[in-house]
Amino acid sequence: MKNTVSPIHHLCTYSINIGSGWYDKQPQKISFGKLPERLKVEKTQDERIRSNGANEIIAGPFRQKRRTFFSGLVPLAESGWYAGNDYEFRNGRKTNSLVLFQFTDHDRILKVYYFNGWYKENRTERTQFSNEFARMTKYAINEERGY
Repeated sequence: MKNTVSPIHHLCTYSINIGSGWYDKQPQKISFGKLPERLKVEKTQDERIRSNGANEIIAGPFRQKRRTFFSGLVPLAESGWYAGNDYEFRNGRKTNSLVLFQFTDHDRILKVYYFNGWYKENRTERTQFSNEFARMTKYAINEERGY
């Protein structure tokens, strides 16, 4: 297998709470605070988000009348993989972060790959990177399992 270089990312795993419909964050040795403790997938209501290819959104709960997290879910070439983004203001400037979502085990498990402060503004390049990351991650997992 060819070695590839990827920007640093944080991985958080969530599992579905069937009773509530929320994905609950699983414990981590080193926590990552930019993702909330719970996430929920919903149909997209906003036509602007749908026009970007996201028929679904993923969002955190409200805190002080604002969502703790919000992103569209744009499907990727690999089944179960989606791309989105998050933003924050650093020193008065908007900074985007790429966020990739992987749903597995019949949507019971959600893995979120958060590329803090790393984002490709060009949609074609961003989609190409996201698809390649998903493909290589799937390949690495299958190699670990001996497939």
